Amino acid sequence: MPIFATQAWLDESAGLLNNDPEYAEAAKDYEGDYLYIVEADELQPTPIYYYVDLYHGKCRKATMVNSPTEVKAEFEMSATYSIWKKLLQGELDGNKALMTRKLKIKGNMAKLMKSTKPAAAYFKALTPLKTEFDK
Repeated sequence: MPIFATQAWLDESAGLLNNDPEYAEAAKDYEGDYLYIVEADELQPTPIYYYVDLYHGKCRKATMVNSPTEVKAEFEMSATYSIWKKLLQGELDGNKALMTRKLKIKGNMAKLMKSTKPAAAYFKALTPLKTEFDK
């Protein structure tokens, strides 16, 4: 079981996306790249950054980055380590996290709102991903 926010975890995520025919169909017209920011908190003393590039139903790239300035992403999603952990363990609903600003998104919100079908398929494809947390 890969540890959250590591290259092994990203590789497994990308593999699940790239081998899921439902995601491929739902996202066949979607393009978007994301910088994920795991903000420091009481569990994680330093921030963690990773980048994901989604293109027409495939994950073209999923990689750890040392700094948010290393990549220019269309969207930026950020939350503390504790919030990401709760989201991934199903203890916190993503919409609730957004509404309470525990999860923040920057980018073209109109495009994001139009991409609900690819987003739903994305999260469904990642359902089998078992994540370990080292904190």
